[in-house]
Amino acid sequence: EGIDAIFEHGYCVVQSGRLVHIPYPDGRQGRSFHHSRFIMGLREHAKQAPGMDIIEATVNELIECHTPINFSGVRATRSSKL
Repeated sequence: EGIDAIFEHGYCVVQSGRLVHIPYPDGRQGRSFHHSRFIMGLREHAKQAPGMDIIEATVNELIECHTPINFSGVRATRSSKL
């Protein structure tokens, strides 16, 4: 898969210092992955998409859309690296 995904069979929750296993139903499996490898893979695929411009920037503000939990964009400052 290229993101070092690890098969998972449920969750493990710590409750009052005790580990509680919560399995996925019906023997289903999930995947756990190393976040930075996953994001780097997404970036590499995005770079190959036609019409895609890649910029590096620092997000300064989220632009809210109608409700505080929905966002329509960001205000950012471009990095001087690109």
